[in-house]
Amino acid sequence: RAADAFVMPTRELEGLGLVLLECLACGTPCAATPVGGIPEVLSEIEPSWLAEAVTPEALAEAVSRALARPPSPEELHRRVAAKWDWNAAAKALEELAS
Repeated sequence: RAADAFVMPTRELEGLGLVLLECLACGTPCAATPVGGIPEVLSEIEPSWLAEAVTPEALAEAVSRALARPPSPEELHRRVAAKWDWNAAAKALEELAS
């Protein structure tokens, strides 16, 4: 929580991006590239923090947006907990398995 922001400059082969969820849950603003599951995470939490492309320039713009007016750490944690709750994830997995 001591960081001003977390940057995830993934170029390819990214899954869901658990480290991204962990940083967001700690209340840290995150900027990232639109690779793999990253857009799924950020589009639900703060879409403006998602870079428009996998380029240094696009990522720099996303970092600027993340630092410009981040929500409070408590608000960011609340958003993540509401969307990525472990109980809801377990229930969804059980439904897929049955």
